Amino acid sequence: MKNKNQIKVAILEDSEYFNKLMQKRILNYSEMLTYDLHKEFKIKINSYLTAQDCVHKIEADTHLVFADFFLEDKITAWDLLKDIQEKCPKCKIVIMSQNKNIGHLLNLVDDHTVTFIYKDDDAFVKGYRVLYDIARRI
Repeated sequence: MKNKNQIKVAILEDSEYFNKLMQKRILNYSEMLTYDLHKEFKIKINSYLTAQDCVHKIEADTHLVFADFFLEDKITAWDLLKDIQEKCPKCKIVIMSQNKNIGHLLNLVDDHTVTFIYKDDDAFVKGYRVLYDIARRI
């Protein structure tokens, strides 16, 4: 039976360390969502270290994708947007980078399904806000 309060999150981060850090942090968000929204949430995470794995294995009912901008072999999250959107057309995509200029580039795109988060001390707080907005609609 499908849990109606389950949020499916995909992480595309080629740094194994940061990938695991994101997984751990996002799993902790289920408790915060439960507290903030007064109903229980479960978060299911699929994480990918390569763009190819993500594009081939991402599930169609994924709610949210966190993708690092610069990936392996000079591939960027920008290169994958169309493929990800075709595989899971209803998912929100959060592109993350330590380069602030990427955010200016993404602001030129008139697509409300794509958001940019600068990797700084507030990145996880900003990520939680995106997850919270999705959870409110479930």
